[in-house]
Amino acid sequence: EVEVFCSSELGFAKPHVEFFRSIEQRLQLAPSSLTMVGDDLALDHQAAVAAGWRSVPLVRDGRHFCGSIDSLKVIPQMLAR
Repeated sequence: EVEVFCSSELGFAKPHVEFFRSIEQRLQLAPSSLTMVGDDLALDHQAAVAAGWRSVPLVRDGRHFCGSIDSLKVIPQMLAR
């Protein structure tokens, strides 16, 4: 299942660790079971990893690297694995 959370609704913005902790609490899930997909390496990827989450960087400029994706359309395939 995919859920989208907005920092304005949570009361914390990325990269603040409380952004991630509040999502964990709402979903009642451990950090290691959650995945952040985002296009900002610092605010999304690095912050999620620091919070104990998995992270899938979204790279749209053609400079892909291991583990990155170039479209949100591949997420359903990733989740089915």
